[in-house]
Amino acid sequence: MLPAEVRYLDVFWSDPETVIKLVSSRDAIEFEQTPSGWKGETTTFPSTHHFIGVRVTDAKVEHTPYILAPNGNRQELRAVKQPGGDEVWWIQSDVWDQENKRWLSELYRTAGRVELIVQGQPLILENNTFNFTVAELEYYLADFKNSLWMLILDNNSPAKAGINKEAPDVFDNEVLGLLNSFIESVEKIVKKPGMVLSETQQKLPLRAVRPVPRTFREYATQPSTKLLSSRSFYESYDTSENRFIHYCIQRVLYVIRSLSKVAAAQERSYAQRIQQEIEWRDKLQATDTKKVDSRVYDNEIAKIEADLDELNQNLSKTVSKRCQKPFERRAERHGTYSIQLGASYRSSKTSFFANRLNGDDFRERYGTYLVVNFPCFDDFSLINSKLGGAELSVTGIYGKHRSFNSNGSEYFELTFYEVESVSIVKHPLLAKLSELIEHREELEKQAWIVPLTWEEAKDRRIERDVSTKKTLFYESLQNKMSDFLASIPTIQKRLTKVCSFFQGHKVKVRSDCPNTMVFVQNPSYASAKALFNRVTTLNGLDESVLNSLMVIDEVGLVNVASLYEKWCLIQIIKVLHQIYNFDIADGWERILVKAVLENSYNVEVKLSSSGRQQSIVLTYEKVLESGKRPDFVIDLISKRYVEPTKEKPQWSFEGEHQSRIVLDAKFRGDISEQHLSRLVDELYYDKNYSEDNNNQVFVIHPSPNVIEDRTSPLIWGTQCDYGQSNEKNHNIGSIFVSPSLTHSQSIENLQRLIGLFLQNNTAILYDKSTHILSWHNSACISCGNGDFSAIDMQYSPTAGGNERWAITCKVCSLITVKTVCATCRKSLFKNGPKWTYHRTMAEQTSNVVCPNCDTFL
Repeated sequence: MLPAEVRYLDVFWSDPETVIKLVSSRDAIEFEQTPSGWKGETTTFPSTHHFIGVRVTDAKVEHTPYILAPNGNRQELRAVKQPGGDEVWWIQSDVWDQENKRWLSELYRTAGRVELIVQGQPLILENNTFNFTVAELEYYLADFKNSLWMLILDNNSPAKAGINKEAPDVFDNEVLGLLNSFIESVEKIVKKPGMVLSETQQKLPLRAVRPVPRTFREYATQPSTKLLSSRSFYESYDTSENRFIHYCIQRVLYVIRSLSKVAAAQERSYAQRIQQEIEWRDKLQATDTKKVDSRVYDNEIAKIEADLDELNQNLSKTVSKRCQKPFERRAERHGTYSIQLGASYRSSKTSFFANRLNGDDFRERYGTYLVVNFPCFDDFSLINSKLGGAELSVTGIYGKHRSFNSNGSEYFELTFYEVESVSIVKHPLLAKLSELIEHREELEKQAWIVPLTWEEAKDRRIERDVSTKKTLFYESLQNKMSDFLASIPTIQKRLTKVCSFFQGHKVKVRSDCPNTMVFVQNPSYASAKALFNRVTTLNGLDESVLNSLMVIDEVGLVNVASLYEKWCLIQIIKVLHQIYNFDIADGWERILVKAVLENSYNVEVKLSSSGRQQSIVLTYEKVLESGKRPDFVIDLISKRYVEPTKEKPQWSFEGEHQSRIVLDAKFRGDISEQHLSRLVDELYYDKNYSEDNNNQVFVIHPSPNVIEDRTSPLIWGTQCDYGQSNEKNHNIGSIFVSPSLTHSQSIENLQRLIGLFLQNNTAILYDKSTHILSWHNSACISCGNGDFSAIDMQYSPTAGGNERWAITCKVCSLITVKTVCATCRKSLFKNGPKWTYHRTMAEQTSNVVCPNCDTFL
């Protein structure tokens, strides 16, 4: 059992021995038991001065907790007692800072591995550093709170990153009118408040005295006094009804302040998005040339060289295996042939048709076919399948002869009894490699600047149109927020004045409404109560949710890694709900607030889209069958559609199928690409988040520009790995999503990933024989539009007869081209320069690379 709990602490001192105030983070740091002890991860911030605190949970402290250095030295921790309480925390303290009156702790400010010994057990802390400033941390926490408020208030699927949506109803004139009506009601109460008369005693002039026993005693002892104690009465507004109204006023004031904060944050967010869209549009419009990324170009060369080297190595390994089985030999000769192998002969693993021999088309020259046999190999078919039409130079002992097939037709056989060497003479990759290397010299002379291709120019025009529409949309939302904010100060001032009246008259607060006739007979009280109920049930709010939001608003010091998880949870829900238009099941607000406030497992948020005939179960901290708990699991449930037949001429479906993507939030700073790659591999393979290669697994992290060995020239190339290269098939990778001030647009990386997941699970019910499109559930990856009537689907097969769809969004104008890889039949999506997630060629960004087989189209 873990002998202690570990939390972040903020400690205020008056002197080295006296603590004025101690604040602990809401969430404790999680530990897992390993063979070497308990292990937990923390996040350090060099620019802040908090502490990592240890509190022993056993009844008795067996020894002073200490840090065990690698050389065996011990550093005992300092005991810190909670003022006014009994809790004792242990912190590391190095040097007393007299000027700022605080102990400095390197444990909180330095990255590395630290071993604590608590109750005789080792607690290993792995400190991950992050260079957030205090201002950025405060913004991060504020953004989390505002995002939570906005998501809960945004109950009507408003304001997606698309067009023709409305701003949240809570920020319109109707709500302002509702607030004004409530204020008018309580202002009427203040003008004529309910009250009770209470008896008291006070000193009055002799003429006005209404005597009590004390009056006679005073007069007997002081007959000449001018003031005597007298019975008196005073008006008290501290009634049960006024206590409830006071409570209502405080609650509405809290809602108004919260709406003001959220609206201000939204206004700033829209201003930032407008600026980003303008910059993106100007960048697209600035020139008809582009700069080719030399790193991506060189990686293409390296990739082709590696593929060729792998092919040659596999060929060499095959040759190195000597024949162990006897076979009949005929007229042996020694020599070399140049051969291009074709399909397998009679499903054999060692016999193949030869398309070309010594550079000539064999059938064209000899009028028949040639079969090449490799009886000395166990299996040559796997290697042949990867040769891709290569011409091989084969040297060894061979025999050749005529044969006749079952139809009596003559053909030839070439049999290699022993193979001394095999090498690639011609291959499409060799030609491509030679072309790239030769062209590289030209690019260097041109400083890597080249004209845009026709297709790239077209993609940029489309993306500019999308950006222009989004800019106009964000401007309308910003104006709406500005109008709302302009009305708030007057409303807040009026209600604050009313609240001051109740506070000045010492009216207490009561949360439950008293069952009295006042709220029936007095119109002002009745109106105030009714309007309060309407205000506190705006768009998904209720008393329970409001109470929880007030608790969350009080959160100060936090476990930042835990906060990042919950912030990511909100962003995922926002993308699914606000961008891709999945409706959330009733009661989700309480579920979400519970996930934020409690350390619960298997917290499910259910979403659905009747138009797409799909549903989603988003699970926070889902416990897999292996017992592991990834942060987020998204299960997408879709129909299994059945093509029409003569018996059933209509499309139908039989059952459902589930697709799963697993996301894990890792709050890391100064992380390298290699470290991130190892982390992703650990989750996918070692912890088996993939559940035996069945799930996609991605890490979400807040470290920008972590990709150094980039394979994509697109805007996300230094920030994300969508599993677009090395035949990962988008099954494993990482994306950059940050809550920082400077990277607010990084949420698009998450939108792109979820769009990838959804696009690969779309259905297009098209009958090629009749050319009738019955239905589809495609959605625009840019704005989320999934309206069947607002998406234009045009089918036009490629020259090779492969499927090709041009999917045009009528809302934002984005054109997505869906096709298939000619080599492996993998579905591919070209979403333009901003939303494409496949690998593309460095010089031709409109030319995508298959993520499954790494074949360039």
